[in-house]
Amino acid sequence: MGASSNDFPAHLISLRASLNNTSITNYNESVRFAISIEQYLEEILQFARTESGKDDLMGVKMFAAKLPIASGSIPWSHVHIGPVKDKIQDLKKKLTIKRPGSNDTTESIHNIRWTLLNEIELVLISIAFIYIKVGSELTNEIIDEEYSNQQESNEKWKQVVNLFKTSISYSLFGISLKSHNATLYTFVNKVAEVCIQMSILSKSSWINRGQFNENEAFQTTNNGTLARVAVYVNNEIRSLKNMIVELQASNNIQLDSSHWIEYLNIIEKYSQAYTGLFLSIENYQQDKLGHAIGLVHFSLLSLQSKRVDESTNKLKNKILNKRNDNLLNKLNSLSTLDINKSIFNSSQITLNDMSYLFDQLIKLNLKFEKENNNLNIKH
Repeated sequence: MGASSNDFPAHLISLRASLNNTSITNYNESVRFAISIEQYLEEILQFARTESGKDDLMGVKMFAAKLPIASGSIPWSHVHIGPVKDKIQDLKKKLTIKRPGSNDTTESIHNIRWTLLNEIELVLISIAFIYIKVGSELTNEIIDEEYSNQQESNEKWKQVVNLFKTSISYSLFGISLKSHNATLYTFVNKVAEVCIQMSILSKSSWINRGQFNENEAFQTTNNGTLARVAVYVNNEIRSLKNMIVELQASNNIQLDSSHWIEYLNIIEKYSQAYTGLFLSIENYQQDKLGHAIGLVHFSLLSLQSKRVDESTNKLKNKILNKRNDNLLNKLNSLSTLDINKSIFNSSQITLNDMSYLFDQLIKLNLKFEKENNNLNIKH
């Protein structure tokens, strides 16, 4: 933490320091941290209201922008001000923002004047991210459970959506500040919106997987709609990647985005695979077995294949197609998802659901190919 202004009360300095001592290794600890950092936000906003004598948001903002609370370095890790530098891009860190106070090389990159407004904005961003984390962790907990139609499971899925909505509410609060960091809040807002849509896909996949494991059948009737949701997610992922490029060129507050694009490239494959999964089930329900098999193959290749740009030449396309043919020929013997797991770092949430998705696609491929072979024999 940088040197603190005498105008920033000791109890707030102590409260923010305590955040760094909070362990976050599971869902319950994430929830407790969310509560703690929300309390810190309430305390610093109350301090700003009291000291400024203002109750309106813009009055508080103007006061907070003039009050320095740290100097010499940024009192948050994985944060800097100004366009992304090569030395920051090269740091191999996690996607999410770190808690304040921890040691990190980014702290000394800029000699800055950190104001109370900067602090409020980073706290808002942290809270928005922590609720995304909590919602994702709860999703992970649910998909590991046995499929059930019980009310308890439905309530948990509703809670997941509400957690992402809480993240959205904090990002909207940040947007309402009308600061130079509006694009960053918009980015966080869009991430939370995508998480809501992905939770719908995860829930539906969980239901389909449970039904299939019970009797190798599907009772769901909205698979075409779910495929359109997956297409929407795919488009939003591309939009997020464009926003990251814009954020990296900004002169405002920056988060360490070293691996964000690489991570989103994987999520793009993930949503593409979901598109194929749900369309495959819909086609199977409509007795279009050939289409169903083709869509399963599309989904498996989406998860397993390296991304190829449209500009790729014919020779590279030919090599890629040969690789894909070899992959499809040995599908039945594959047991694990071949993906760069290191990009997920300590967060295995999305990776877990992708593994379930991959296993389900393998099972569908076996079932559909077997039925297709039986049809060929009969004819």
